[in-house]
Amino acid sequence: MRFGRHQSVIKWRPRMVWFVIFLLIVIAVLATRTPQKAKPIVVTVKATYIYGEPWAEPNKEIEKWVKGNPEYDKTYWCTVAGVRHANDDGTSRQEAINQCRPPEVLRLVPEPNNPVDPNAVKVMRQNGKQLGYVPKRLAARMRDHFIKGERWDAILSEITGLEPCPHPWQGANIWLVRHRQASTSKLPSKRNA
Repeated sequence: MRFGRHQSVIKWRPRMVWFVIFLLIVIAVLATRTPQKAKPIVVTVKATYIYGEPWAEPNKEIEKWVKGNPEYDKTYWCTVAGVRHANDDGTSRQEAINQCRPPEVLRLVPEPNNPVDPNAVKVMRQNGKQLGYVPKRLAARMRDHFIKGERWDAILSEITGLEPCPHPWQGANIWLVRHRQASTSKLPSKRNA
């Protein structure tokens, strides 16, 4: 009986050797291959916030009115900067923004003594409450316009941060408009009050 068992072991040895050789070849081939880069997954998401700021596209009705108004010869669209800060007199800019309703005409007031930016331009309601500032990238350009004696106002286009994702604070988008002459046209009415 011993002989029979020995015979079966001898039969399997060559097969086992070939199997081990095959495994070594597979391991060697896999080890020398360069790994392929994983393909990136592209996900499209509509941004609601940019750099932590509430964001909205320009209101098309107000944009059409501003650009088509013959009394304005130059326009810029921008967000209001500094809406989270308190005003120098301690009033809340957030409360001032919450009281606004587009389209509202706002005043632009240069602030040459601003310690942070000598080109700063305040964005204020007609009642004198400050909403924030014209963004720094436009402030220097606006300063040059004011030095030339041009008359500029702002028109509130949107209050941001309300829909579709409520934000802990609101922002405002405005159109900066340069007057050709004294404005006598009426602002477009707000459809959904």
